[in-house]
Amino acid sequence: MVKHEELSERTIQLLKSTGITWDGHKRVYFTQLHKEFYLKEAEAKTEEHIIQFCNLVRYLQSHLEYGVSIEWGDSELNKYVYKINKENLKNEFELTIETLSRFYDDSDIITFYKNVLRAKNPTIIDLIGTTGAGKTTFCQQFVNKEGKEILEKTITPSGNSTIIQTDIVILEETESRLFLKARTKRDILRDLVLVALSMDTNFSFDLKKSISEKSNKEGLKKVDEKEIKYDSDIFQGVYNLFRTDSLIKEFLEIAEELQTKYSGKNDLQSIIEDNIEDSSLATLLDSLIERELGFNDFYGYRHEISLVDQTILDKTIIPTKTFNKFKEKKEEFAEIISYRILFEQAVLVFKCDERAKLKLPKKFREGIVFRDSQGHNKSEQVGIAIDFEVKNKILLIPAGTGGELVDDKYVDELKNIIISEPEQNVVVITKLDKCSAHEYYEESYNDFIENLKDQVVTTHNNLVAGLSEDNVNEGDNEKYQLDRNAVVKKFIAAFDNAYLSKITKLKSGEFDTELHRIICKGKNDEMIETTDIDDIAVTNSWYDLLKQILERENKVSALEGKIKLKNDGVEPKDELIEDLVHQMEGILDVCFKNFKWQDQLEKVLSLHSWDFRYIYYEFYLWYNRSIIKDISSSGYNAEDKAAKIVKYINSLVLKSDNKINAVEAILEVPLTEFLKKRYDIGSEINVNGIAKKIISNAISRATLISYKLFDRNIIKNTSGANINMIYMDSTKYLNPNHNTNKYGVSKRSYYTDTAVYLGIYCNLFAKFKYNLETYFLNVFKAAIEIEIESLDSIVD
Repeated sequence: MVKHEELSERTIQLLKSTGITWDGHKRVYFTQLHKEFYLKEAEAKTEEHIIQFCNLVRYLQSHLEYGVSIEWGDSELNKYVYKINKENLKNEFELTIETLSRFYDDSDIITFYKNVLRAKNPTIIDLIGTTGAGKTTFCQQFVNKEGKEILEKTITPSGNSTIIQTDIVILEETESRLFLKARTKRDILRDLVLVALSMDTNFSFDLKKSISEKSNKEGLKKVDEKEIKYDSDIFQGVYNLFRTDSLIKEFLEIAEELQTKYSGKNDLQSIIEDNIEDSSLATLLDSLIERELGFNDFYGYRHEISLVDQTILDKTIIPTKTFNKFKEKKEEFAEIISYRILFEQAVLVFKCDERAKLKLPKKFREGIVFRDSQGHNKSEQVGIAIDFEVKNKILLIPAGTGGELVDDKYVDELKNIIISEPEQNVVVITKLDKCSAHEYYEESYNDFIENLKDQVVTTHNNLVAGLSEDNVNEGDNEKYQLDRNAVVKKFIAAFDNAYLSKITKLKSGEFDTELHRIICKGKNDEMIETTDIDDIAVTNSWYDLLKQILERENKVSALEGKIKLKNDGVEPKDELIEDLVHQMEGILDVCFKNFKWQDQLEKVLSLHSWDFRYIYYEFYLWYNRSIIKDISSSGYNAEDKAAKIVKYINSLVLKSDNKINAVEAILEVPLTEFLKKRYDIGSEINVNGIAKKIISNAISRATLISYKLFDRNIIKNTSGANINMIYMDSTKYLNPNHNTNKYGVSKRSYYTDTAVYLGIYCNLFAKFKYNLETYFLNVFKAAIEIEIESLDSIVD
C-alpha cells in the first residue's frame, strides 16, 4: 500500500487536475463524479494504482453511458453498459476496475431499500393511475395510524397532489421516516433561470397570494402584449422557494442582472450552462440550501429529513394549494418557504398496519414498496407514467359516471401503457358511485350485482369494439404480422378479472372499505353478455387484491436454496443465449424495415410549429421521467418512443401457428425449456413466468439503453445544436425531408425551455434506429446473462 504522504508531486497534481480530493480522516480518494465512486488508500498498492484511477475517472467523465455521475447514478440501466464492456475495461484499467464494480453494487435504489431501510427482500409494485384515481388513499390501507395521517397531508380535495414521484415503503418494524432525492443543480437552475428571465423585476408581488392569482400574474412578462401560458408548477415552485420579503427582493435583483446580460438571446440552455457555477443565481441557491437544510453534497443525492420538525412536511411534500392556503391564512407561515422545487423524489417509510400484517402472506413482512410514478396535475393530465423496471403493477382507474364502468378518456390513456402478462397486473376500479356501491342496494344484493354486470359488459364490449379487425402484414416478410390489438387485449383480460372498490373515510378517521371481484368467462377479444360474467363477488378482505402479487413473489423468492443445477445433458448456456440473440435479430430486422421511422421523424420535428404554450407540460414531464429517470411517460404529443418500439416488438405474431405471439414462441418457449433442463425446480414454481420476466426485462432494457444512454451528453447542448446534429451526420441520423425553417425551429423570440426539451426529443429519435442497430443485441445478450447468473447464484 502506498500512503498519500508518499505520493510524488506529479501524482498530487494529477489528482487535483482530475477533480479527485483526499480525505485524510477516512483515508479515501473521493471523486467529483459521485460520492459512491472512490478509491480507498488500502486499495492503492502502488502509485500506479492511483494514476490508473485518475485515468479511469477521466474516461468515465467522457463516457456518460456508464452513469458514474450525480445526474445518472441512480439508473438501473448503467450496469448493463458496464457488463457488455467489462472485459475491455479490465484490460485498460486492470488495477482499479473493482472500484467501478463497487459503484454499481452500492448506488442503486434496491441497495438503498436493503441497506438503509433494512428491507429484507422488498416487493416493488408500480401504482399506475390518473390524477385523482385514489393511489394515496389506496396506500393508506396498508400503513399504521401515523402513516395514514402523514399520507393524508398529501391529498387535496381537488385531486391535485404532489408532483414528486413517491415511493411508499412499508416495513414490519420501523419508525416513520422521510427521504428526499435532490434534483441536480442544472435542473434546479433551469427552472430558476426560466422564471428569472420571465418576471417583471419592478413588480411588487403580494406574497400572501399565489403566483397564479390575477394580482400577481401581472408580474409575469408578456410577448407582443399576449400572456404566455407558463407552467404554473415551475413558477409556483420557484416563487415559493423565495416567498419572503428578503428572498424575493434578492431574487428579483439577480433576475434584473440576468435580463440585462442576456438581452436578445433566446437559447435558454446556453444561459443555464453559463450560470451553473460562479454566478449570482448559483450562489443564492447554494447559500439558501446551506442555511435552510444544512446538507453537504446536496445536489442529486438522497437525504433523510427529520420528521421531528412538525412543519417539515409543509415545506416539502404537502400539495402546493395547501401551502398557498397556509401562506395566505397563517401568520406563522410569513417567513416559511417551500423546498419542493429542490426535490424530485420522496421515499416515505411507514410501519405496516397490524390488520394487514395478519391477513397478508409472510412476504408482506419482508417489505413492500408502492412506487407512484405518476405526477399530478389534474388540469393538464398528459398520459400515465409507468416504471419499465417494475413488472408488478396495480392499475387504479376511477369509475365512470355513465353506463360504462370506465370512461373512454381513461381507456385511451391506458392504451399507451405497456402491460406485461395479465396475471402481473391488478386492475382496481376505484370510487364506485353510490348507485353502484353495495350499500345502496342493502335490501337487494341481486339488484346490486346485476347493475354492476351491466356496466362491466358495456365497458368490455366498448373495448372490443375498438379493436382493429385485421393484423398488418409487415412488408414482404414471410414470417411476421403486426397485431395492433396485442396490448389492448392484455388490458381487456386484466379488466375482466378486475377489482371494484369503494373507500369511505369515517368521522373516526378510520376507513370503510368495500371490494368486489369480477369473474368473467368470456374471451378477451369477443363481445360478451351478462351471462358471460360468472360472478361479481364481494371479497371478505380488502387485502385480497394484494395476495396474488405477494404469493407469486413468494414462489419466486422461494427458489433460493431450493433449486439444483442439473449436470447431465444440459444445453450449454452460451449456445442457448446465442440462439436467442439470433432470433431477436430477426424480430429487430422487421422493426428496422417496417416501423414508420421517417413518418415519426417528420411528426416530431413538426412539433416546433406548434404553440409551445400547449405542449410545454408534456415535454417537461417527458424529460424528467423518461430521460432523467427510467419511467415511461407517454403524452399526447410527447410520445415515449422507446415504449413505442417495445410495444411494436411485443405485438408481432407469427403468420403460421394460429398467430402466436412471436416473442412468446421463439424467445420465451426455448428459454423455458432450457431452464427446466438446467435446473431441478419443483412443479409449484412457474418456470414459464420466470422466462417471460427474463425476456421482457431484456427487451425493455436493451431498447431503453439504446434510446438514451449513449447520448446523455446532449442534455447540455442548446436546442439549436441538437437539431443541427441531425442534419450534419447522415450516417447516424435519419434525414429530415425539409430544412429547419420549414419546421419552424427558430421562429420564437421569447425564452422557453420547451425548445430545449424538444431539441433533445428530436435528436434522440433521429438517432434511435442507428443506436438500436449498434447496441440493442449486445445489451439484450448481457441482460439474459445477468438474469441466468442471478439464478445460478441461488442454486443449492
